[in-house]
Amino acid sequence: MKHVTTIFLSAALLTGLTLVTANEAQAQRYVVPVETTYAGWTPFYYDGYLVYFDAGGRPFYYPGGRATYVPRHWNQYVTATSRYRTHGRHYSRWYQRYGHQQYRVRVVVPTPPPPPPPPVVVQPVIEEPISIEDEYAGWTPEYYDGYLVYFDENGTPYYYLNGQLVYVPRVWDGYTRVVTRYKSHGTHYRNWHKRYHEPRYRARVRHNRPAARPTPPPPPPMRQDRHHDRRNDRRDDRRGRHR
Repeated sequence: MKHVTTIFLSAALLTGLTLVTANEAQAQRYVVPVETTYAGWTPFYYDGYLVYFDAGGRPFYYPGGRATYVPRHWNQYVTATSRYRTHGRHYSRWYQRYGHQQYRVRVVVPTPPPPPPPPVVVQPVIEEPISIEDEYAGWTPEYYDGYLVYFDENGTPYYYLNGQLVYVPRVWDGYTRVVTRYKSHGTHYRNWHKRYHEPRYRARVRHNRPAARPTPPPPPPMRQDRHHDRRNDRRDDRRGRHR
């Protein structure tokens, strides 16, 4: 890309452009910040330099401290010139602040800060066992190694170990039973899941199922005494035997 590197002195005087010496340009090799918007004007940049406009509305910049017109093949050329025609008064107020010599070097192009990362939701891990209802919404919970057993959309059982989802191994002796039960009672499970799929239930839980009561032994057989039990005899009968 070939830039126009010279401007006639007469044109510079007519347009108000100020040319600087090589020593002055050497002293200006630093980067300065510029406000994103000032007095209603948002600046343009070309190759890291602020873009200015002459009296005819042509854009120029200062590479090496020398006023140089921006080439017409600049992708923002039409936009910049049209905006100057529409908002020239705002540019004039902006120029009063940023038309000084220190801004004729490369400037810091303001960029919006990146959006903050989404917050990381850390599910609390509760170590202390907690109690749950034996049955809710028609579903009796299943347990694996003291953890509640949940089911994904495909009916595969899983549990939470230290807050991490872990699928129940297929070698578990209750695997087939719980999968079959989910297929038959999935509606009850989903209603139960709405209540018990919270972080505090993802730790070990305390079984509330009552222990099975032992079957009481049968009563001992009645002893049949060979002797007559006279306590059931009527008093008259006892008198008759004594006679």
